[in-house]
Amino acid sequence: MRNLTGTSDATITLTVSGCNDLNPDGDSSYIQASLSYSATPVYVVLNINTDPALPNPVEDPNPVSPGQPVTADLALGTVFGIGLIEKVPDPSGIATDVPITSTYSISGDQINPPLETDFNLFDSSTVVSLSSGDTSGESLEYVAVHLGQLTFTLQPTSVTGLQPVQVVLNIVKPSALGSDFNQFDEEIIEAAHERGIPPQIIKGQAQQESDDGYTLQADDYRYEPCTVDMTIISGGPRLIGTPPYSLYALDGVLGNPSLAPVVNLRDQLSILDAALNPEHLMPGDRGITAAQIWYGSDRYEHWSDSCPPYHAYLVRPSGPLVPEPWVDMNLGFLAQTVTAASYGILQVLYSTAVGPPYRWSVPDPAGGGQTQSPLYLLDTDRALMVKHGGSVFIGSEEDVYRYRRANGNISPAFSSADDFFDTFKEPLRMYTGGGIHDYGTKVIDKYQYNWTPADPNPIFH
Repeated sequence: MRNLTGTSDATITLTVSGCNDLNPDGDSSYIQASLSYSATPVYVVLNINTDPALPNPVEDPNPVSPGQPVTADLALGTVFGIGLIEKVPDPSGIATDVPITSTYSISGDQINPPLETDFNLFDSSTVVSLSSGDTSGESLEYVAVHLGQLTFTLQPTSVTGLQPVQVVLNIVKPSALGSDFNQFDEEIIEAAHERGIPPQIIKGQAQQESDDGYTLQADDYRYEPCTVDMTIISGGPRLIGTPPYSLYALDGVLGNPSLAPVVNLRDQLSILDAALNPEHLMPGDRGITAAQIWYGSDRYEHWSDSCPPYHAYLVRPSGPLVPEPWVDMNLGFLAQTVTAASYGILQVLYSTAVGPPYRWSVPDPAGGGQTQSPLYLLDTDRALMVKHGGSVFIGSEEDVYRYRRANGNISPAFSSADDFFDTFKEPLRMYTGGGIHDYGTKVIDKYQYNWTPADPNPIFH
């Protein structure tokens, strides 16, 4: 006997006819009966809303079979609703999708691969509720924040006689994040899984950090003469005199072929020649001061826009309001363009990476032990070949740190996708110290949608 409780609105028709003639067995009478059965099929639907401007409902092509789980794959970072529908035909036979209210429970929630560090968000589940933690409804919404697997059990309540439906959901690596700069996707996806931050946010942050507001470059670099070199490297605590900074101090590293890929990045900076025309630094230039670089490069690097001591000097109550005395008095030190700089697509400051609380290092390919060489903060093939090399792993760790400071022990149940994503705006703004007021807003409200994760095709299997 077939179990009919996996479908709704079953219709059973029994047709009976009789005859007084002898049947083939010699009986004086017999009854003929036929039984026909029809039912309204039930389907699982995943409503993909990663980009709210492009909603994409995806329906399992096969109706629910009683006692058989449904299996589906979704990409890390996907925003999705999950629910059941029944297809109810009208008198003409055209079916209408009718949502079914269900209660929801989650089991077998396993993050895989396991998280490596303590710098992560939402570390107890592969998904985060975007429906206020509700456990009943026609479709409840979630966002996938870690790779792994979980099982949803949906018990229909608006239609009687239906068995629970189990949906085994695998959270998998996206095949791509947008259509550009996909050489960085693997690095971003691995960090997104570890941190519990949707990968489209991290790639959107890289777009914000880019020189032109879009192009991601493996060897992106920016020297910081005021906010870093003057403050902590050559000035202040003079970190340049202590390891690991001293290992990469100028002018000592000039001519070191193993460090040339980072040392020579300074050649994109300029100094003024005798005629006060800017000219790029050359690999052999020695004794170059931060003041020289300021005069030759500030016109396009715009350090004067974000140097608080410089601004304080310009608005002092007395004295000539000209910048030259401040620059000459404060930036006359040897420019430490290797250690007072940020690197890679997430523009991680060397001092942030190697300092507390991160104390970043990577396995040294040249021998045993670890290295803190800035070579491995670039996002080059060479850097990405070593574990935790590149700017994304450590930059996303900074994102977690900023998120915790901004939001505290926030409940992992949000009222909507907007509620969830908005909690990243302030942490992102503080990634660079808070000076770019719309940093987080641009990443969350605009840039992330350039890099929406591609879901598997097909989703159901």
